[in-house]
Amino acid sequence: MLLHPQRGARRSVDAPDTKIDMTPMIDVTFLIIVFFLCTLRFKSLEGRLGANLPRDVGVNDPSVAPVERPRLAVRVVAVGTLTRPDGAPYTAADAEARRRFVYDDSRQLEYRVGVTRTPDLAVALARAAELQAATGAAAVVLDVAPDVIQGEVVAVIDGLRGLGVEGVEFAASSAR
Repeated sequence: MLLHPQRGARRSVDAPDTKIDMTPMIDVTFLIIVFFLCTLRFKSLEGRLGANLPRDVGVNDPSVAPVERPRLAVRVVAVGTLTRPDGAPYTAADAEARRRFVYDDSRQLEYRVGVTRTPDLAVALARAAELQAATGAAAVVLDVAPDVIQGEVVAVIDGLRGLGVEGVEFAASSAR
């Protein structure tokens, strides 16, 4: 017999190491798992619970009209001229270099809230906030034309927030 150097245990030199083959046990385990998965039936209770709910109240109540959210449309009436922020003309080279640009004072927007059309942003914002408060709608819907730039949209959103309108949603694009 030899003494094991690390554990101090005695071991016979001529005794072979015994190894347990785990492959059959793993195979049987997987077969059992597959068997139970194949025989398991999932039950769906959705739609099968019997409930006698009243039809004249709640979501299906015909006496409650849906709340119409105020819609604020922003359109470009006059495009204006592109200039650089320093006032110099915006050239094709500036566009290729992707330099910043601004529009001059000839750019005009039109705001529409309901039937009210106005070029004045403050009037449109006040009307939208007034309609939102009167109808109790959760949000004002912004319908922005594709040629309206980001800064103009942000000015509208900031104006609505300044008037206490918390919810702002964007309308999906429609045929123009």
